[in-house]
Amino acid sequence: MTFQTLLKTLPLVISFVFLSADLRAQNKEMEARAAYLLAEESYGRGEYQSTLNFLDAAQQSLGAPNSKILFLKIQALSEISKTNKAVQQQLLTAIEQFQKAPDFRNFNEEKVLEVVKMKMVLTAEMQKAATELKQKQEVQQAREKLFAEYGLSNWPLNIPISALQEANKDSLLFKSTAKISDSKKARYIKYYMPGLKFNAYYPSVPENYAANNVNSVFTTKEGIVVAYDRVIYRKSKKEKHAGLEVSRAEILNMINKQNERLGPATITYQTPGQTTGYYTWKHGNKSIIWMVYLTPGPQWTATIVEEIFQPI
Repeated sequence: MTFQTLLKTLPLVISFVFLSADLRAQNKEMEARAAYLLAEESYGRGEYQSTLNFLDAAQQSLGAPNSKILFLKIQALSEISKTNKAVQQQLLTAIEQFQKAPDFRNFNEEKVLEVVKMKMVLTAEMQKAATELKQKQEVQQAREKLFAEYGLSNWPLNIPISALQEANKDSLLFKSTAKISDSKKARYIKYYMPGLKFNAYYPSVPENYAANNVNSVFTTKEGIVVAYDRVIYRKSKKEKHAGLEVSRAEILNMINKQNERLGPATITYQTPGQTTGYYTWKHGNKSIIWMVYLTPGPQWTATIVEEIFQPI
């Protein structure tokens, strides 16, 4: 091909290139319009995830979102957020993109106001949720700290029983002749005061053991302390107390306060409608158990035995 021939055909080549580019642009625009129409149809049927998928396809065909696409995206995300709060941030991002769109100022004013109102409500709701989450985390951290520190200062766990005896020479537990028995399926050894027994609903708690004295200790076979029990509440007919129902109310008040500090207790061994049972607060491998016994009758008793248990 000569230079002169090339000059003659060049305009045709250029025209073909521009025509091809124009056709491609038209095809992309048609694809975007079709995807948008499908998105509208999906939205009308309540198929919001399909709406988002078609809107993504429309945006990809155009190369960038416009206000029309973003408005419908906001509507779909808003519907999804009613049952799934996890998409709230995605919704807020879509609103911010909508406000930054090149054709935003020319968009329908009523719809713009609708989106702005939605943003204000959404922002307030998300801020409230963030504040509540922070408060919840602070409460949880406080509970974790309380769990770690919970117990009696002279009765630490995970130390040798000999060290515990040395630190508590004046304890009734160690002053009396401690009995030793296998406990908890032979995993631990229990040291306890003579005459002291805790059966499921018939505890035998001598009156002189009731003043917050530690009355039993659990150790591993190697002699490492993993738990101890103490009576933290004891009322009976002998004390001429107001009565069993007054004690029940006092115990329920104690449980409610403990729930506020440590979170809701897990309740076991309890008959529906009764207070007697085991109330357990647990964090990590440490448990705080309140064994609540209310024995009715002429010689009624009301007792809470607390066990602090942290196996190694």
